Amino acid sequence: MSEQNPGGHRIDVRKDEAQASRWSSPLALAIFTAAFAGLVNAGLNWENNNYQSKLGQSNNEAARILQMLNAPNSDQAAANLSFLAEVGLISDPGLVQQIQNYVKNRKPGSGAVTSSNPHAGEIGWMGACDANHSRPVLRFDNSGGVTRPDQVPC
Repeated sequence: MSEQNPGGHRIDVRKDEAQASRWSSPLALAIFTAAFAGLVNAGLNWENNNYQSKLGQSNNEAARILQMLNAPNSDQAAANLSFLAEVGLISDPGLVQQIQNYVKNRKPGSGAVTSSNPHAGEIGWMGACDANHSRPVLRFDNSGGVTRPDQVPC
């Protein structure tokens, strides 16, 4: 005949409590929380690094495009843009397609261009308003020269 221990149930309950208390102790919770926070932080750092890399690449491509637009005329600027797209110096396929469409559909002599002369298109005021409510002005052209005086309203 087997003997039953009336306190045997208490021993089992205490074992269960001891096992449960290992995982719910403040030290164990702090260790798990720190480990979880470290993993989340590592993931966020990795994502931020990827974003910064893509942003840097995008800024470099924008600088290349702007530099290619710095040409004496719009036809040369279009040829420069076409060169960028063909050589693969622009990594975004959508942007490459947009540049190719722009170059293909533009009319010769028209299109985007930036001047190598920092004063191109600026106006130099020559005089005060006259009786006709206009004044003579000089404009700078792309070669740095001055155009003939124009009359503009005051």
